[in-house]
Amino acid sequence: MSEQAREYQDDEIDLFELVRTIFAGIWTIVNCVVATASLGLAYYFFAPDSYKGDMQLEQPTNIMMSEFTILNETAKKLEFKSLNEDMQLVEADALFQNVVAELRDYEEITSMIQKHSKKYQASIGTDKQKADLIAGLRSDFNIVGPDKKTNTYKISIAWDNEQEALNILNESLDLVFENVNTQNFKRLQSYLRALQVRTENEKVDVKAGLVAVKESIDLRLQQELLFLKEQSLIARELKIADSALSASDMASINGVSVSLQSNEIPYYLRGYKAIEKESSLLLSRTNNQKYVSSDQYLELRDTFVKLENNADYKQFQSAVEVSPFATNSFSIRLDTTLIEFKNSKNLILILVLSGLLGGILGVLFVLVRSGYRNQSLKTQEG
Repeated sequence: MSEQAREYQDDEIDLFELVRTIFAGIWTIVNCVVATASLGLAYYFFAPDSYKGDMQLEQPTNIMMSEFTILNETAKKLEFKSLNEDMQLVEADALFQNVVAELRDYEEITSMIQKHSKKYQASIGTDKQKADLIAGLRSDFNIVGPDKKTNTYKISIAWDNEQEALNILNESLDLVFENVNTQNFKRLQSYLRALQVRTENEKVDVKAGLVAVKESIDLRLQQELLFLKEQSLIARELKIADSALSASDMASINGVSVSLQSNEIPYYLRGYKAIEKESSLLLSRTNNQKYVSSDQYLELRDTFVKLENNADYKQFQSAVEVSPFATNSFSIRLDTTLIEFKNSKNLILILVLSGLLGGILGVLFVLVRSGYRNQSLKTQEG
């Protein structure tokens, strides 16, 4: 047989020989399986437990949102520019997203991990090492969502102590809702301040309008008094004490004041007694009597009184003061006791995987050992 043919024969794999070799080392393989399974069993009993559980975050219910009805209705009357398309100052989805955003900043969860986690409290190291540890622990509370189909969110938890995880979650949620209440109450207070500023600005404008109307009325009165004085002097000069007008003439100029200058019938013909009496009556009028004759003044005065006693504003202010945000009572009702925690350590799975690993290692060991022995024999024969 040629050298090349011999080398080719040596390189061939004999399946029967392979199986016989494995079978011959069966007890070695069994020992490897038993050893790795024992290690897997030791891991199951001595490795820290890891509990996993999920909790779905629910949207605020209609009953919860009914507590904001008066607030939303009053806001509509006040015509807030920042209201959404549904004209709701406080809206369910916006509140829910507010809660999700608070959870996702992890400030509350981090604070509660530092308070309750025994692993963190027992840690020794530099500030950076502790920061890295808290970052790792924080990632075990994962805010998942929104789901593409249901558009829902959930909190996924993986922790080594079930009760510790519940304590962290419950107190974190309390802080989250407290912050959501505080933020929204501040938002409503900012609306109140804006309304106050708007009302004060409107009052300033109305006051300015009232001053302008008063000045106009005073100026008109001065013009009228001057006109009456001139007509009285003319009447005295002509010695017309009493009216020299007929009843029809009196009717034609009755109730006309300064505009009489353009009237064809001279006003002084009424007589200086009547003219001076009219002048005296005009001078004796109080401020209110002077101004109430003006429709423009009455309209502005009515507007000012309404601004002073703004019923919608006061109703909105009362609604803000008794809102769930003010009393820190808004929350999404989440029952954490319904979370089903499951230990992620599975004894059967651990034994199967460790046994499988032991079998593979045992087979490899047997084959390598057989190959080494065969090679040694060939070397000795050569």
